[in-house]
Amino acid sequence: MDTASIKDAWESKYSSSGVRVGSKRQLRALAAIELVIPENGDVLELGCGANNLSEFFPSERYIGLDLSKKALECIAPGVRKINASAEDIPLRDGSISLAFEFAFLEHVQNPERVLFEIDRVLDNGGVVCHATAWFCRPYPALVYLQKPWAECAAVGKLKKAFYTARYSKIIRALYVIPRRVVMELSAILGREQPLRYQRLQPNFESSLTDASATVCVDPVAAMIYYRSRGYRIKNGGESFLKRLFWGHKLIIAQKP
Repeated sequence: MDTASIKDAWESKYSSSGVRVGSKRQLRALAAIELVIPENGDVLELGCGANNLSEFFPSERYIGLDLSKKALECIAPGVRKINASAEDIPLRDGSISLAFEFAFLEHVQNPERVLFEIDRVLDNGGVVCHATAWFCRPYPALVYLQKPWAECAAVGKLKKAFYTARYSKIIRALYVIPRRVVMELSAILGREQPLRYQRLQPNFESSLTDASATVCVDPVAAMIYYRSRGYRIKNGGESFLKRLFWGHKLIIAQKP
């Protein structure tokens, strides 16, 4: 699915539902952001959507960016907003002091390009906060997995059982932790690391959580991307052991 198709899908979602549903996670992310927000400079919310956080920042500092025009129409008048892709942010280099996103990175076509653009527009000493939905699973997008067990044939029940076990926390840890060790060893070589992620097939017709995700990203992969470029992880990610067992927590990184 290309960026244009993703844009059309989200335009349709906003047309039918009006706004996204917020959550306590969003407020917790905001609380963490408030601890690190620089005193001066512009604040950029990526994928701000209709349920944006513009009201929590001075209007003269806040900039909301979203691919959906309908989402931006929900932002209060007088607030700066940009209808563009986060993969090609129309802002000059070093013009932003804080960039953040909430449950957005997993919905883009090329998350590594988004991180590149964030790095480009951030000023020296600027801060980026990712409250991403990490580890999005592919099975919410599969139609047959949305059926109740009683309605599934024998093969369907086997598939549901396999996917449920495959993405349980215990099974996932058996392959995530070794993979993180490999990424950490690669980073020791001193070169800038790419962002490693798994591409997913989104299902915009499903109401299940993560069904519309286009990629699955490990938060440690994002930390390694930033750390290999000189960033410091401000909320505990400087410790190897903490990164090794990092869960779904947000990431706060500061540019050198």
